Amino acid sequence: MVGTILKKEIKRMGKQKAIYFWTFGLPILFIVVFSSIFGNTNYSFDIHFVDHDHSKASNTFLKSIDKIDSFDTKEEVSVKNAVKQLSDGKIQTLIVIPKGFGDSLSRGNQTSVHFYYDGTKGEAQAVAPVKSLLNNLSNGYREHKIEQIVSMQTKDSQKTKDMLVSPLQIQDKKIIAKKVNAVTQIVPGYTVMFVFFIIITMARTFMQDRESGMLSRLFSTPMNRFHYMIGMWIPNVILVLVQITVLLTFGHFVYNLHIGNFGAIALLSVLLSLAGTSLGLLVAFVAKSEQMAIGITQLVTLGGAALGGLWVPLELMPKAIQTTAHFLPQYWAHKAFMDIMARGRDIAHIVPSLLYLGVFTLICLSLAAFAYKGFVKGATS
Repeated sequence: MVGTILKKEIKRMGKQKAIYFWTFGLPILFIVVFSSIFGNTNYSFDIHFVDHDHSKASNTFLKSIDKIDSFDTKEEVSVKNAVKQLSDGKIQTLIVIPKGFGDSLSRGNQTSVHFYYDGTKGEAQAVAPVKSLLNNLSNGYREHKIEQIVSMQTKDSQKTKDMLVSPLQIQDKKIIAKKVNAVTQIVPGYTVMFVFFIIITMARTFMQDRESGMLSRLFSTPMNRFHYMIGMWIPNVILVLVQITVLLTFGHFVYNLHIGNFGAIALLSVLLSLAGTSLGLLVAFVAKSEQMAIGITQLVTLGGAALGGLWVPLELMPKAIQTTAHFLPQYWAHKAFMDIMARGRDIAHIVPSLLYLGVFTLICLSLAAFAYKGFVKGATS
């Protein structure tokens, strides 16, 4: 009996042309658009400045910023105009070099450079690197002053160098991932996000069967009622598996996405499909209407994508959101994809993600089975 319902549902899916767009077309469109925008982006930060000193020292200070590839200096006509642009959100950072800057440095006196930034963004991604740069430049001036003082005392250049060497040395050891770029974040991110859009399709199908009287007619036969649920669920699991396969294959051949361990990807895809469709069953049986199901789906997909790190790396988000993400299936699925693709992990290293998705599936199925009784009672005769 399950096989009959399964075949019927697969045939129905094949006739619904819109399902191809929502399952494959729209996700691919998102991947293409965002990969085109961010795929090969090199980030740079504009630093706007007003130089009241116009001295050799101020010019050297600005050149020391400009020579760094990630930073571009842009002169403003006045502080008042630049601050107005900051208030309007048109620029994010501003440096003001006061008059007398060069004279103070030449005399060895303390001087200041004023740093303005858009306070509505706090320590935003565009502000923090500029502030860090200025702190590094300040430390450089301090070390130069110390060097001058020490050299005046010792008169021995080698001894001066030896005295200025820090007793603590930092040895950089970069760990190279397999192949990481924006596409490594975008393709699996949107793949995970669009998996959960299956909830709308499932809710619409179940509700149509209930409202059309199909459900009542099926239940008038000797068929076990849970055979219907299983027969309707499995085709959606297959559809989501195909969706994941198509999107990852597209990313691999079009954007050279590194797939990684095939066995780990396959097992993760199966569990992600089960997790997304089991939640779809629950929503279909709980939602009172199709509009309610659509609202829940939007909350799950968009909210889960935002909080689960599918759009923006989780490291850039507030601590509270990073903690919340650990309760979401999107976070664990995406983390596992990143571990496999970017870090070369195998099944053994993604066990926590697999366990979470498995437990999530069992919880959703248990709740769906409980809610199924109420859904069946509401079937139109």
